[in-house]
Amino acid sequence: MKLCLVLLLGLSGALAANHTRQKRCDQDSVSEVSGTFAWSGYCVGDTIFYDNFDDFEEDRWTHEIWQPGNVNGEFQQYVNSRDNSYAQDSTLHIKVTADSNPVRSARMITSNSFAF
Repeated sequence: MKLCLVLLLGLSGALAANHTRQKRCDQDSVSEVSGTFAWSGYCVGDTIFYDNFDDFEEDRWTHEIWQPGNVNGEFQQYVNSRDNSYAQDSTLHIKVTADSNPVRSARMITSNSFAF
C-alpha cells in the first residue's frame, strides 16, 4: 500500500512539475493557419522570427523573380540584384530602379527557410 501511495504521489508531483513548466499566456494567440485558439507554445507578443540584417543571408531570404504584370498587375519586374535589395547598417534596403524599362525592384520571402 505504501509503495502504491509513493508511486501515486511521485506521479502526481511529476505531472504538476511538468504543468508548471508550460508557458502560460495572458492572452491566447489565434493561429492564422487554423483560426483556433489552440495553444501553439507562443503567446501574443512573442517574437518568433528575428533578423537584425547585419548581413543579407541568402539561406534565409529567397528572391522571387517575376516578370511585369505577374503580381497584381504591377508594372515592375522583381529581380535578384544587389542594386535593388541589400543589407546595410542593420537595415534591409529594397530599392526601385526606375530608370530602366521595365522598372525593377525586389521581392523576398522566407518560404522553406523556417518552420513556426
